[in-house]
Amino acid sequence: MRTLYEAANGVEAHLLRDLLAQEGVAVRIHGEFLQGGVGELPAAGLVRLVVDDADYAAGRAFIERWEAAPVPDFPDADMSLSDEPADRRVAHRPAPPAEGGRGIWIVVFVLAAACWFYARAVEASGGAPSAQHVVAAAPSPG
Repeated sequence: MRTLYEAANGVEAHLLRDLLAQEGVAVRIHGEFLQGGVGELPAAGLVRLVVDDADYAAGRAFIERWEAAPVPDFPDADMSLSDEPADRRVAHRPAPPAEGGRGIWIVVFVLAAACWFYARAVEASGGAPSAQHVVAAAPSPG
C-alpha cells in the first residue's frame, strides 16, 4: 500500500475516492477520523488516500490530471436557488430579536415575590419552623 494523495479534509478524500473508483482504482482513506480528535487546531496531512502498488501508476496519473484541470470561473453566475429573476427577488432581512427577555423578568419577579411571601410567613409564625422544637440539654447535677 502506498500513499497516493494527502487530502485537505475528509470531504476531498471521499470525492477523490469516488472519482478514482470510476476509473477502476481501488482506494482506501486513512486518517479520516483523526480530524475530530484534533479539535480546533488545523489538521494538515492527516487524511491520506492509499492504494495498492499495482494501482499506484493509474491513480497517480488521474490525480495529476485532476490537479492540472482548470478551475471554472463563473463571475456572472447567480448562485441563488430561487427561480425568480434577480430584479424581482426580495432581499432577506434578519429576523427581529426575540422577545424572550420579558419572560425572564416575569419569572424573576414571581420567584422574588414567592421568597418575600415565604419570609413574611416565617416571621409571622415566630421564627423558623424548626426553632419551636429545639431542646437545650443541661448538664446533670453530679
